[in-house]
Amino acid sequence: MGVIIASLAGLAFYGTDQTILFVLSVVIATLCFLFWCVMYNDSRNSAKLRLDQIRKDMVREGIPQKDIENIDRSPVPIVSADLNSIPDWLAKLNMVFTFFGIVLLIWGIIIKYV
Repeated sequence: MGVIIASLAGLAFYGTDQTILFVLSVVIATLCFLFWCVMYNDSRNSAKLRLDQIRKDMVREGIPQKDIENIDRSPVPIVSADLNSIPDWLAKLNMVFTFFGIVLLIWGIIIKYV
């Protein structure tokens, strides 16, 4: 959401004499995207570790190999416990950049259309 908001802010500043604000909007959109990628990778790694532990438990319990292979072929679901693995500072920083994107979007709409 932050990427879209900051990108719309960049579009609002595009073609105006506010070059610095346009560049700032692009930078914030990029940072929002990068932080989203890092947060997604953290939750995906947590889900993968959880699935690996389930696989180890299945092997230890003597579950048939066919059932274990079905687990290996299935997609790794990300559940709410995996989202809790994301560091709070990273989520807060992404929220701050999204807030700046909202401010820039409002500012860009005011400059371009008012």
